[in-house]
Amino acid sequence: MKRYNPTEIEPKWQKQWADDARYKAPDASDKSKYYITGMFPYPSGAGMHTGHFFEHSIVDAEARFRRALGYNVAYPMGFDNFGLPAENYAIKTGVSPQKATADNIANFKNQLNRVGASIDWSREVQTSDPGYYKWTQWIFLKLLEKGLAYESNEPVNWCPVDKTVLSNEDVENGKCERCGYDKCVDAFEFHHKDKNEKDFTISGKSWSFERLKKEADKCILVCSNCHREIHYELRK
Repeated sequence: MKRYNPTEIEPKWQKQWADDARYKAPDASDKSKYYITGMFPYPSGAGMHTGHFFEHSIVDAEARFRRALGYNVAYPMGFDNFGLPAENYAIKTGVSPQKATADNIANFKNQLNRVGASIDWSREVQTSDPGYYKWTQWIFLKLLEKGLAYESNEPVNWCPVDKTVLSNEDVENGKCERCGYDKCVDAFEFHHKDKNEKDFTISGKSWSFERLKKEADKCILVCSNCHREIHYELRK
């Protein structure tokens, strides 16, 4: 049997699928509607990795299954352009975020098409498009009006190299999984109020909690490396 060579066979059919808009979902249809989409990838790398395809293959299989059941399936794709990942990639490569993002998205789309993803590209969105983010801003304002969005100070894992917050899963043995930067340890300044409610700062590692308890009921620990804040209420 002849060895299968995808570069000889697949481009022909991928072009055919694109030309006849096979996966485009009409706005009006007698079929039942079904919406599905996967995680919007960050265009903060030159190309997609295996993990992207693990996630997208599941979504694609569901989209195809629903089409086979007779649904009018809307399966769009978007790119999460905003945020520190794209900015950090631009800084790393020395290319402007606008150009780096556009180049990366073009390659991402090429990769998704090469694996045969059944995406409706007529519904592609990009989070940096004003027509898109005006609605995310509108939703946020509605949440704010209802008291469901608020500002608070909470302890987080902050990497000053990547300039982003890390999930607990991104921290291994106290270090950033991506760059290896050690989390800030014992590098805090202690901010608190005295009995007259005047703010003052004490710097240095030698200030223990026991010593702080003698000075104030509450304090804020501010990391002198990354400026992360941790609020403590000290009970005497």
